[in-house]
Amino acid sequence: IDDNFITTTTSNSDLELRANGTGKIVVPGNNVEFGNDLTVTGDITASDINITGVLSAPVISNGNIELDNNVITTTESNSDLELRANGTGEVLIPDNDLNVTNDIIVDNTLTVNNLVTSSLALNGPLNHNGNYTQTSGSTTLNGELIVNDRAQFEEIQINTNFITTTTSNADLELRASG
Repeated sequence: IDDNFITTTTSNSDLELRANGTGKIVVPGNNVEFGNDLTVTGDITASDINITGVLSAPVISNGNIELDNNVITTTESNSDLELRANGTGEVLIPDNDLNVTNDIIVDNTLTVNNLVTSSLALNGPLNHNGNYTQTSGSTTLNGELIVNDRAQFEEIQINTNFITTTTSNADLELRASG
């Protein structure tokens, strides 16, 4: 011990601080700052940690959320994982696809620019703005279809109480079944 420095006197030797029995090494009421790397081989328990460099660890956990490689998991049974933005901020996935292998439940408004799905079930009203193109398959409607404007089916248009053809000089044929 020299002035306010604790050093080792043997070249390349470690400096170890050890408490006896169940004692702890305590730094009361002061901050501890490291100018170089800090390597911990066990757990770190802290109420507040500020990291300005790189944090490297195989697993990071705060008791309910665990980061393990590229997986974020809740560790408490039936615990939700919530991603929230502050104020008017948004949770964004700007340059990657979102691949969901289970259900998505939306309790408010969902805005979609490009939707590719093998199955879509809607419970509640669907308000669609813009064009809709279905390239294959079929659409089944159980319930009522309300059209507030005209409807176009290939060369037939329904507008208010008029059914007309949209191709010049084309006939409109109404046929009975059987």
